[in-house]
Amino acid sequence: MAFSLPEHMTGIPGWRSAVRAWAAAAAFLCLGAGDVSAESLLQALTDSYRYNPQLDSQRSQLRATDEEVPRALSGYRPVVTGNADVGYERDRIKPTTATPGGEFHPRGYGLNVTQPIFNGFQTTNQVRISEALVREGRSNLEATESQPSATCCATKRLCSSVRTTSTC
Repeated sequence: MAFSLPEHMTGIPGWRSAVRAWAAAAAFLCLGAGDVSAESLLQALTDSYRYNPQLDSQRSQLRATDEEVPRALSGYRPVVTGNADVGYERDRIKPTTATPGGEFHPRGYGLNVTQPIFNGFQTTNQVRISEALVREGRSNLEATESQPSATCCATKRLCSSVRTTSTC
């Protein structure tokens, strides 16, 4: 049985090469899928997840977003500041009995610890915003991850349906 197009399509230039290309692609998919085992398909999926630049980009964005949660939580922690000073002073005046002259070494240090108790819910709101951004990032990553697997599943379904309905 020969394949023929309707009369109105035979006037399209290059239609035969387009049909041949589609037939070759279908044969390639069917013949290639016949040799695929479950292990190699699993390996192909693993490689597509591991080496996909879009997934890598989404993962790195999620890692950066994840870092905002500890930064927001740091608003609950105490703040410690310290300072120190050291100096040298020398008087070159002729000492009198009332004012002694010579060298002085003034020194000082300080330590300040501040524990925030209430800052108008700023820290609480910042933590909520950061956690919401992390959830959004995870959702974006899941959406990006579902794109390659959907393509792979569609190709697998196409090959299995072609194989059962006709001989490739």
